[in-house]
Amino acid sequence: MNKKLFAMLSLGDAQAEEKAFYFANNGWDGLILTEESQNDEEHDIHIGCLRAIARKVDVPLYVTGGIRRLEDVKKYLYAGASKAVLDMRDQANADIWEEAASRFGQEKLAVLYTGEDAKTADQGKLT
Repeated sequence: MNKKLFAMLSLGDAQAEEKAFYFANNGWDGLILTEESQNDEEHDIHIGCLRAIARKVDVPLYVTGGIRRLEDVKKYLYAGASKAVLDMRDQANADIWEEAASRFGQEKLAVLYTGEDAKTADQGKLT
């Protein structure tokens, strides 16, 4: 099995850009960036951080969190994300998936599973 090494960083971290640059230039295969804004202003600041990281690194960027509508998927992808990661425990994300896959292609999307989700997925019970 071919294993890849990903670092997880918060776009709200004041040092996110420096950390992303470090990981990308020290053998990591990609970055998982979390976006946990509380309002639209903070969300836009985090999109700016994503854009800055995308300009500085040459590894895949997977962005999760903060997806409330199709527009958020578009913002992530246009800012430089390789994939928008949707948490399918939220029914709204399942609805967004269909429209986003149609508009941007399934290759631009990924699904978030937690440890508990993986257990039920192995049993064929994940919806």
